[in-house]
Amino acid sequence: MAAMKSAEEEMFERAVVVKVLRILNAKFNMNFVAIKESKNLDLLKLEELHGSLEAHE
Repeated sequence: MAAMKSAEEEMFERAVVVKVLRILNAKFNMNFVAIKESKNLDLLKLEELHGSLEAHE
């Protein structure tokens, strides 16, 4: 049961990361491309995405 919950949490996290990347405006377009190409979006955590966006800002 715990493994199932963990898998659900990971799927939710991935969905949030993908949605955030999808709504980035033109200011972050270059960052979006760099993040998408350099990171495994299946494993990217929301905190890591936030850190990457702040680093490129």
